[in-house]
Amino acid sequence: MMKKIAKYVLGITLLTIIGIIIILSSQNVGQLETTVEAVENPIASEDQWVKAELLSHLIKLTSEEMGGRLIGTMGNQLATDYIAEEMKLIGLEAPNFTNQYRMQISAKTPVTHTPSFLELTFDDQVFSFQFGTAFMPYIARNYIQSKCAFESKFKVIDDPEQLLSFNDEEVVLYTKSAIEGYRIDLLFNEVMSRGRHPRVLLIESDYQHDGYFVVSPYVKDVTADESQDGFAVIKLSESATQLLISHKEGVIKGEIDMSVETVEGESLIGFLDGPSDEGFVIVAHFDHAGTNQDGTYNPGALDNASGTSLLLALAKGLSSNNPEGLDFYFVAANGEEEGLVGSEKIAYSGLIDKTKFKVINLDMVGAPLDVPVLVTANTESSKAFADYCLPIIQAEALKAMPSELGSSDHVSFETAGFVTIALVQMDTRFYHTPSDTIENAVDLEVMQRIYRSVLRIVAR
Repeated sequence: MMKKIAKYVLGITLLTIIGIIIILSSQNVGQLETTVEAVENPIASEDQWVKAELLSHLIKLTSEEMGGRLIGTMGNQLATDYIAEEMKLIGLEAPNFTNQYRMQISAKTPVTHTPSFLELTFDDQVFSFQFGTAFMPYIARNYIQSKCAFESKFKVIDDPEQLLSFNDEEVVLYTKSAIEGYRIDLLFNEVMSRGRHPRVLLIESDYQHDGYFVVSPYVKDVTADESQDGFAVIKLSESATQLLISHKEGVIKGEIDMSVETVEGESLIGFLDGPSDEGFVIVAHFDHAGTNQDGTYNPGALDNASGTSLLLALAKGLSSNNPEGLDFYFVAANGEEEGLVGSEKIAYSGLIDKTKFKVINLDMVGAPLDVPVLVTANTESSKAFADYCLPIIQAEALKAMPSELGSSDHVSFETAGFVTIALVQMDTRFYHTPSDTIENAVDLEVMQRIYRSVLRIVAR
C-alpha cells in the first residue's frame, strides 16, 4: 500500500513540475517547447525530464527562504542542506574526506548591523536617498571604514586635475568625469598617501544593473579595526550626484554601520564511482549575494542557481547512465563570491588527483541564446581541452567562443595544476541584484543544450 501511495505522489509531483514548465512557457520564460501531449504521456521524454529537473532545483534555490544564499546566513545553510540531500537521493557517495558530503570553510564578508542612510538638507528641504538605487556603501580594502557617521558641508570635484585638491573637507564628491580612466584602487592609494584625507568619499558610479547598485560580498585585504586611519566610501547614482551638485551649499548627513566578519559555511562534494580511476570534476558555486537592507533579496537565478541546478541534473543523469565508466566528483562550492574560498580549499587539498581528473566549472549557464558561452581556459593544457570542447558546444547551436576570463572557481583548480575549463555566459543585465530571477534571466532550453554538451564532452 505504501509503495502505491509513493508512486502516486511521485506521479503527481512529476505532473506538477511539468505543468509549471508549461505555464512558464506561456509567459515566454526560457522559450520552452513542452507540449500538452507530453503532460498526457505519463512517461516524459528525456528532454522534458531534464527541464523539469532543472526547473525544480532553480525554484528551490532562488526561493525567498534561501534569501540569496550568502555564506554565513540561514539561507546559505538551507541551500547546503538541500544540495546534500539531493546528492544523497541521487545516490552519490560521500567521499571519506568529507563529513557526509560536507567540507567546512570560512570566509570574510561584510555584515550590516543597522541600515545605512544618506540625506541632504538644503534650506528647509530634506532629500532622502534610497539605499541600493541612489547610494551604496563600498567596503573592499583595509583602509576603508565600515563604520562612520557624518554631517557636513561637502566639496564637489569634477576636474581630474583636482582630485587631490581638498583641505579639511569632511566629505568630498568625485563626479564620474573626474575619475574616468582611473583605477579606483590607485586613486584611493593616492588619497591615503597624502597623510590627510576626507572622512568620506562620495563617488559617482554607474555600476548599476536594472536600477540597482551591484551587490558584492567580496572583500580583500580588509581589517575590522575601526580605529584605523581610513575613510568611508559611498557610491552614488547619477541622479543622486546631480541633486547634490545642484545643491552645493547644502549639508550631507549619513551613517554606515557595518563590519567585516569571518563566517562559516560548507562546500559539498559527491562522488560517482565508475570502473575507471580517472574522470572529471564538475564544479558550480551555489552561494550568492544575500539580502538587502530595503527588504529585498538577490535570488541569484543565473548566478549561480543555474550552474548548481545543472550540476545536480548532470549527477543524476550520469548516475543512471555512465557509458564510459568514469569517476566523477560533483563539487557544489561555497564562498565563491568572497574570493573562491570553497573551491580553493578543495583544489589545493591534494585529495583529488590532478593528473587523472579534468575540471569543468559551470557558472552563469542558461542566459538567452544570443549570449555567447565563454569556454574559459588560461594554461596551455587547459586551452587544448577548451579547443576540444568548443565544437561540441557549437554543435548544440550555441555561440561558443574561447576566453581567458579569470573570476570564477575554475581559477582555483587551474592554478592548482588541473586541466580546467569554465562554461560561462556573461549576461550581466541583472547581475547581483533582486532582478536576477528565473523569469528575467534563465532560459531552460539553453541550460538543456549545455547539459547535453557536457555529457558529450565527458563521453570523450
